[in-house]
Amino acid sequence: MNLNQLLYFCTVARTGSYSRAADELEVSQAAIYRAVKRLEKSSGVKLFEKAGMHVSLTEIGRSLYECGSQLAHLNNEAEAIISDEKELLVGKVSIGAGTPIASYALPDIFAKWLSDHPRLTASLIVGVTSELQRLLTAGQLDVILAPGSRWAHGLRRELVYSDSLVVVCATNHPLIRSTPIRLQELDGERLIAPFRDSAIREEIDQIQHDYGVQLKVSLEVNRQDTIKRLCRAGVGIGVLPKSVVVEELSSNQLGLLNVEGFPRHWPYFLMYRPGKVLTPGLKSIISAVRLWAEGQAA
Repeated sequence: MNLNQLLYFCTVARTGSYSRAADELEVSQAAIYRAVKRLEKSSGVKLFEKAGMHVSLTEIGRSLYECGSQLAHLNNEAEAIISDEKELLVGKVSIGAGTPIASYALPDIFAKWLSDHPRLTASLIVGVTSELQRLLTAGQLDVILAPGSRWAHGLRRELVYSDSLVVVCATNHPLIRSTPIRLQELDGERLIAPFRDSAIREEIDQIQHDYGVQLKVSLEVNRQDTIKRLCRAGVGIGVLPKSVVVEELSSNQLGLLNVEGFPRHWPYFLMYRPGKVLTPGLKSIISAVRLWAEGQAA
């Protein structure tokens, strides 16, 4: 007697039919019949009697069914435990993220993701897109979530979220007005910009090229929260993602300049290496990011 034969027998006994048992177990009727006959042969007893289109249990069959049904229940519980354990993902995921998304999106994403998968752990590196792409290509990161229109050759990317770049300043800046400001009018302004290896700096350079202007970068800063504070203090103007400054704009801590070419589309991408094995843990964080992005679009 083996467990499989016993489970087949119990299903036939419960359904009263070889065909219904076969449908339920998704195996052939012949396989069910052979398993029951082998069980009868190995035990030396007759378990079923034919009753028209159905089968009925013999006396010894009823006794075996009472015992076997308990084993079948325990087997189902064991399979459920294994299934739950598979769902309870384990392992570590290495993630890279651009500063805005790390500061303003990942806290919410991580809160739900780690709550849903308590046995998963993660490492997070926050940096500029070019450096994150280098680490991803080198295999030091599993996935990155970063902005910008340029990406390293050979990487796969998926658009997940669309932000916009805006020009911000102190609330008492003299150029705050409803009519559009030509880029040339910013010629005498102090521009506070990220370093040259950042995606926003590349976008600023592209804007200058597109409009044939050369703005003076008076101060280079590697942190967007510092750029916000400097703009708020009247040190200069800055170009930042709107998601980074939405609270300051709504609370009148920062002003918004109506500059030609702005707001400028600013996409965020999930990126990973082609051929990268998407482990269950990696799939789960990708799904969590997609779910967050869908919530933002709703």
